[in-house]
Amino acid sequence: MLYETLKQSIIVIATIYFGVLGGVLYELKVLSAKPFKNKIINILFDAIFCVLLALLFLFSVNFTNYGEIRLYILASFFLGFAIERISIGTMLAKVFNFLYNIFSRLIKKIKLPKILSKKREKFNEGVNAKTIS
Repeated sequence: MLYETLKQSIIVIATIYFGVLGGVLYELKVLSAKPFKNKIINILFDAIFCVLLALLFLFSVNFTNYGEIRLYILASFFLGFAIERISIGTMLAKVFNFLYNIFSRLIKKIKLPKILSKKREKFNEGVNAKTIS
């Protein structure tokens, strides 16, 4: 009994860290769902995130407390998630948005000229066909 009491502070700290990791996972979910405007795809991303967050919580409980779910473990997990959203989450959101903008510009520069050149060729073929006939 004494060993479990002494270990509770370590369990709380470790579970807070797992909650912060869950917050980072949430940031990645927001970033990955950003390009899609379809509600069904966003619901799918939300469902996948909920499953991954539940698996992360169960892994943290299994890792820290050998599978015993206690109320303070649940509270510390959500405390870690809230800490990440309030403090680190704003910085991560800015960094992820910056990276997203860079990659989207790169993709537009790479793909857009190829697509436009194909459309121009088709357009020119159509214009040439109309002027000949």
